[in-house]
Amino acid sequence: MIEETATKIALFKGKKIRKTFHNGEWWFVIVDVVAVLTESTNSSQYLKNIRNRDPELDSLFNPVDKGGVQIEPPLELQFSTAGGARKKLEERLGRSVVSKKNFLRKEIKNGWTSKD
Repeated sequence: MIEETATKIALFKGKKIRKTFHNGEWWFVIVDVVAVLTESTNSSQYLKNIRNRDPELDSLFNPVDKGGVQIEPPLELQFSTAGGARKKLEERLGRSVVSKKNFLRKEIKNGWTSKD
């Protein structure tokens, strides 16, 4: 089944509200809706202040902040880069770890510079 997604801009009282059509439903950007309804100049700060004042209202936003149900990229959790994985390994072993590629590079370089 193909997932249908379309992004458009709606006009309400002459102001733009971003929206997207996903799985047969329209989803609106809440900050844009708050800006139109409250006529606030800084709608994201307005929304943040309301959420800080009302914990019950804030609890309704938690799933929305994460984009509904969002799956974390599997390798992003602890080792975001190869350097991060190497650093963790070096901490565990208590010594420097050299990759196979860098080891071979050093061997080739040393072979060229040394005269046997």
